[in-house]
Amino acid sequence: MAVLEASAADLASWTKLIAEILGSGTREFGLLLHSYRGPLDEDIKLKGTEQIATGDDTGEILRKMREDVLYVFLARA
Repeated sequence: MAVLEASAADLASWTKLIAEILGSGTREFGLLLHSYRGPLDEDIKLKGTEQIATGDDTGEILRKMREDVLYVFLARA
């Protein structure tokens, strides 16, 4: 599993953003890591989807994101 190279400040910033979005009434928020190797309109073939419950270690999940996997962060019910 590849580990995303991001600073602690970057991870904290993304973690805060996700918490703010989910705290605003949005029920789910999707995030995808993709490195373009061709034109910007190339098709992206998803390798899977991961559902992440609020309260999971978001920073660690972000750090371990796999390319072309859609991560769906879910608000508390």
